[in-house]
Amino acid sequence: MWADRLQKQETRLGGGVAIFLYNLAILLILPVAVAYLAVQLLVHRRYRESLLPRLGFLSRSLGENKRAADLACTSAGARGASEDPDLSSPHGTPETNSQGPVLWIHAVSVGEVVAVTPLVRRLRQCFPKGRLVVSTITETGQATARQKIPEADEFIYFPFDLRWIVGKVIRVIRPSLFVFLETEIWPNFLYALAQKGIPSVMVNGRISSRSYKGYRLVAPFFRKVLEGVRLFSVQTDLDRQRLIALGVDPSKVVKTGNMKYDQATLEISGDLIEIRKGLRLPTSCDLILAGSTHEGEEEAMASCYRSLSKKYPGVRLLLAPRHLDRIERIEGLLQRQGLKVVRRTKIDSCGFSVLPSDTVILLDTLGELQRLYSMASLVFVGGSLVPIGGHNVLEPAALARPILFGPHMETYREIARLLVERQGACQVADTDELLDQMDRLLANPDQSTRMGMQAREVVLEQQGVVEKNLTLLRGILGD
Repeated sequence: MWADRLQKQETRLGGGVAIFLYNLAILLILPVAVAYLAVQLLVHRRYRESLLPRLGFLSRSLGENKRAADLACTSAGARGASEDPDLSSPHGTPETNSQGPVLWIHAVSVGEVVAVTPLVRRLRQCFPKGRLVVSTITETGQATARQKIPEADEFIYFPFDLRWIVGKVIRVIRPSLFVFLETEIWPNFLYALAQKGIPSVMVNGRISSRSYKGYRLVAPFFRKVLEGVRLFSVQTDLDRQRLIALGVDPSKVVKTGNMKYDQATLEISGDLIEIRKGLRLPTSCDLILAGSTHEGEEEAMASCYRSLSKKYPGVRLLLAPRHLDRIERIEGLLQRQGLKVVRRTKIDSCGFSVLPSDTVILLDTLGELQRLYSMASLVFVGGSLVPIGGHNVLEPAALARPILFGPHMETYREIARLLVERQGACQVADTDELLDQMDRLLANPDQSTRMGMQAREVVLEQQGVVEKNLTLLRGILGD
């Protein structure tokens, strides 16, 4: 009832008033936020790297289009950029402006960075003289972006959503278009873009059940904030319905699908025989791989593995924790459960040509998980037995691996639903059911193979979203 009254009252308020109230609320909680940030800086060293950039202290070179200058130099003496095949888009439309657009792409952390990487590459192909700026919030996201997106010209941390900070950062970068992934809604920032006439676009949009409940409580405010967004490209029909229910103009919301399908690698990376040798695995053993596990899930996997290794003596377990700072604790936990443990980085010096039974390989490196998925007999995707929301199931699915995950897959809700419906994955309620399903699949390799192939088919059928989003963005830029 009170929400309805607030909505009627808000219709009489302009966007400026709504933003004023938002900033007033920020000022009230600012002292607490500063104190919290100070504690985090003392406890976690990793936050220190991003603090000054998030406060708006950026490199002076950010406003320069170095790529355009470099291209101009390399094309000196040529008959014209429009005649150079390297400077035309794949669709045959040359980028003829002396300076291309400044495209700012924002991805919160690792998952969003991986999802947007193919889109950034296509934007570079279409706008070779443009300037691509990629921002993240987390330090791990920043490291991943620098590793995976060499096509970008600049990498920055996204500014705190304070008016004086976002205004300064926007003036420095001068974006032609701002592209943000999923549910990164920052009111001051989006409002400042709208005030300057800079279009913003949500891609791979997703409104989770939890976010939707929160947004509904302040729906009139968010309606004003989202009015300035030019377009919403969302993953599912449910995401579209939720945005419309929050007051977004239906003509601005388009369902395109999930770009994470497009980033899934469909080919096995490397020689499986050599990978097995490198891990000291028997040639014919079954490997259970638990990826991106969290606290509580390693214990569950260890329990399942102890039971399965008695029935299937050749089976091995590889654990890949989501956070490597937990490696020592996990190693101790496994040893207390009577299991042998060898870290990935110590396999070469372990003294075994073949790892003995009851041995768990503990992955303590970054960047190997996707390659290792290709040799797994079974894959358990972590963050799902505990209430985290699940992690990327598309990497093992694209490689035709049979997949199991727990009841908490909210982050990958639609993908998980499709995989289960098509019998490309199995969702379990708890550790006991996880053990039963692993036992079933190990005992029936043909059934396990069929499950993996069904998972791959789901990925293949859903690909092509990057090109859909690229077309939308080019239309906004007038290309």
